[in-house]
Amino acid sequence: MSVPADAPSRLAKPARLRARKWLLGLGLVAAVLALLAVIAARLIPPDETLARRAAAELETALGVPVSIGALHWQLLPSPRVELENGVVRQPQPIEINKLTLHLSSAALWQCRLKVDRAVVQGAVVPQMSLRGLAFRPATATPDVEKNFTVDALPLTRRMG
Repeated sequence: MSVPADAPSRLAKPARLRARKWLLGLGLVAAVLALLAVIAARLIPPDETLARRAAAELETALGVPVSIGALHWQLLPSPRVELENGVVRQPQPIEINKLTLHLSSAALWQCRLKVDRAVVQGAVVPQMSLRGLAFRPATATPDVEKNFTVDALPLTRRMG
């Protein structure tokens, strides 16, 4: 049985074609991922904006001025929010150096905010300051629709 002289080139063409298809597919996947990253970067506000928004919401809810030094959030490896240098400004201020809220991933998929664990590091909470807070939950307005609901927060105290 004789092998034609052009047999190696005929066998190499399908392999090159397959390699081109794979490279094209990988390039398209990379382009889609880059596009999604750009869209996410545009839609998700920066940490500074979130800190200002959180301070404004707390001021409205508590009825006293609130300042937040920094607010960081992350989704991976587990969702959490870190608040740094929070101060409730009143005659005896409430100060929190760092508050870390570990959120439930399953609840987030259901558009609910559920805190699994809260860790406070370096807080000053004068007892007399708590009386000055007039917590007023945000009332639902007909023109603003809330996307998330907040689960109840059972508190346990652990020292150690």
